[in-house]
Amino acid sequence: MSATATQICQQFETLSDDERIEVLHRLWQSFPNDWEEGDAGLALAESRDAELSAGTKKLVCEDEFQRQMKSFKASLG
Repeated sequence: MSATATQICQQFETLSDDERIEVLHRLWQSFPNDWEEGDAGLALAESRDAELSAGTKKLVCEDEFQRQMKSFKASLG
């Protein structure tokens, strides 16, 4: 990653959640309109954001996600 991109990422981490969402939305909008699955991906992101904002879903850390995936795979046999 370039020094500029690294600096942008570091600055992004200092933003509030609302500011991060706005930045992500603007970045998403910067992709070409004909980008395959762009509208579906944006709709999914907005839906997930609404679930998080409403408290009906919560984020989990990567370690927890990996634990859940291992448990799920083990249950499949």
